[in-house]
Amino acid sequence: MDENAPPSYNDDMARAELKRKFTALVKDQQDIQDLFKTIARELQATPEIGDRHPLLNEWEGLRERHRQTYNKSRHNASWCSRYLENFAKTMIPMSISRELPEKKEMIRLFLEAIGAHLEAAKENMDGFSQLARDVEAFPPKVARVIGIANTTSWGEGLVGMVCAGIEKLWNSIWQMLTGLLTNLAYVLDAALARLGRISFSFCGGSIDFWVNPYGSLREELKPHRLIHSEPMDNNYDMLQDKLTGFESAWQLVHLKCSQLLADVELAQNFAAGELPVPQAVDTHLEAAAVTALDESLIECLRAYSKGQLPNIP
Repeated sequence: MDENAPPSYNDDMARAELKRKFTALVKDQQDIQDLFKTIARELQATPEIGDRHPLLNEWEGLRERHRQTYNKSRHNASWCSRYLENFAKTMIPMSISRELPEKKEMIRLFLEAIGAHLEAAKENMDGFSQLARDVEAFPPKVARVIGIANTTSWGEGLVGMVCAGIEKLWNSIWQMLTGLLTNLAYVLDAALARLGRISFSFCGGSIDFWVNPYGSLREELKPHRLIHSEPMDNNYDMLQDKLTGFESAWQLVHLKCSQLLADVELAQNFAAGELPVPQAVDTHLEAAAVTALDESLIECLRAYSKGQLPNIP
């Protein structure tokens, strides 16, 4: 088996791993909500900030954006799960039974729908990435307000205690954001990787191509515990590295959508022109249906969209 091929969820071990990752998302999301509230309370308890400072309002705005971004990702997961199932079980069989003119129209509609998923993947990528960047930029604002922007010692006296507390909280929230975004990246990467095969079939022969290895990126995105003893600026550098990884992961999701677009476009190409090849059109559409239909993955996406644990044996 090609070690660079996307994961298959047809064996017990793979299904268990997929279930574990989706189950973790439920806890991660709750932890992140709790951490947002905890940091809000810490800001309110800081004498230089209190409960009426613009920074507190800004933080509450970030928390609201996180809620909206997460809810949007749940909506997209629901949309994706329905599309995968309908694409494989209904739309493709229906299109194959039609005459060529109708088949061309259905392919056009497929391409429009895939394009919408492509845009949704990009919006998710941008939304989470921008949120992460804005959260990363928040601690220096707190430092400036409490008058320690130029402090060189982070471990002495009351100021050091305040900074250590803020740093610890920020390390905690970034641990959770890292875990959530990494799992989301893995999940959507895996989901769309099922659609990422480009299959060339003609006259009884078939050649399948997979684009890009996946394992190294996922290994790179594993969350790491931040070192509390280092200055916050050094931690920001590490966080920025993680942000780059998150953006790369969502870009990979975008790439997978592009690959699906290309796969259906192959069917469109065989349906067009002066000498269409109906058999090749059907072959490419059937191949797309096979890659789209994954009951375990569809169930996990559906459960994630509802904030529930996946029901996988």
